[in-house]
Amino acid sequence: MDRIKSITFDKEAQDNLPQHIKDKMKADRDNARKKTKSKGLNIPIVTKRWLFWFESEGKEGYTFEIEAKDSNDAYDKAYDSYGPQVAGMMYQII
Repeated sequence: MDRIKSITFDKEAQDNLPQHIKDKMKADRDNARKKTKSKGLNIPIVTKRWLFWFESEGKEGYTFEIEAKDSNDAYDKAYDSYGPQVAGMMYQII
């Protein structure tokens, strides 16, 4: 079974996107920032990157990264994205 990776953490896949898609994504980010600032919500959110892996495979096996503010948030985001397999995984801040 092929493993599916999120484009969020796949730099090569991001670079291979058509330019009009990259432009649209940048415009969406810029608009979101403007809306946040116009509401007076210029509060920086500090996030950390978390590495998930199966203990039996080690960090050389299947891994993925999640960006989250704390360990509970990282686990919840990983579970929402990857499903119940996350329950059997190790994770740490990178």
